[in-house]
Amino acid sequence: FLNISSPAAEPELGGGRISLIQGKVLIQAKDEEGWAEGVANFPIIDGDRILTEKDGRVEVQFKNGTCLRVGEESQIDIVALSFDRGKEFIHLNQLEGRVYVNHRSVTEETSYIFIDFPYGVLSAYVPSRFRVDLTPSEARISVLEGSIEFKRDGRPIPLAQGRTLITSEGGSVEMAQLY
Repeated sequence: FLNISSPAAEPELGGGRISLIQGKVLIQAKDEEGWAEGVANFPIIDGDRILTEKDGRVEVQFKNGTCLRVGEESQIDIVALSFDRGKEFIHLNQLEGRVYVNHRSVTEETSYIFIDFPYGVLSAYVPSRFRVDLTPSEARISVLEGSIEFKRDGRPIPLAQGRTLITSEGGSVEMAQLY
């Protein structure tokens, strides 16, 4: 006789999980000193850090349906995750490299995503797909679908589908067509 529990009875393992890994990916779990090799289905919670090496890529699926792909030679911190009723949000801190986000909520709740990086804060409040390329000298934010908002020094700049925003450490902000 097997006792099989339903998914609803399973304990919560975090706000997301690693769904795909390619190459070398390291995870620093919340409150841990060292880095460990990332593995598929590893639960992701707030406080975790993800680092990809030269050939590394990782995809994280969050509980609300949002998908985050982290490119090679990138680092991202999971600052906060909340999937409580009425308060679905994902807060990330991108330190380097490239991320691609497919921000889609599978629930009827309003869902937000925030990404901090050295040159400002990006936020998405509606379903959207976007990419952030971060180098030591600039950030390039490209909106593939939907719309997002970029804030620097408290000034919001809306960014619509098909547009790219380029901002640098010197404070300049430039808009261009996505190509």
